[in-house]
Amino acid sequence: MTAEFGAESSRVQLWGSFRFVSVGLVVGAAWLLSSRALSLLGWPLGAFVATTTYLVVVGADNTAADVSTG
Repeated sequence: MTAEFGAESSRVQLWGSFRFVSVGLVVGAAWLLSSRALSLLGWPLGAFVATTTYLVVVGADNTAADVSTG
């Protein structure tokens, strides 16, 4: 989704601002890990899994957006 702003006709991609899929997957991964891991390992492992999941999904989303606009 793109939009034009101002007289210069610069285009801005709006879809990149909405991270519903990546945040939903991170919450799901953190929940799944918290239900399976021990309490002591859960905190650092959960943070690592959440961060890694978010970065991978956002990177895939940005790559897909670049391919579709290119």
